[in-house]
Amino acid sequence: MTREQKREFANDPENLLAVGKIINIEKSDKGPDEWRPPNKAFWREYAKKYKHIKMKYGLRITSSEDRALNETIN
Repeated sequence: MTREQKREFANDPENLLAVGKIINIEKSDKGPDEWRPPNKAFWREYAKKYKHIKMKYGLRITSSEDRALNETIN
């Protein structure tokens, strides 16, 4: 990924969530295999959004991410 692509990814409104400081620190750069939103009602939407962004930018979904996404979405 080029520097410009990383900037676009980081600033993509589809990739941004308004959360508090503590949740932002907890999440950091963790994927759905390591972190899920504290509000369980949002897990499914979060998983769909995560998968969409990965596909949009041609990023690989690891096998552990894929398992976590499938558990959350299904």
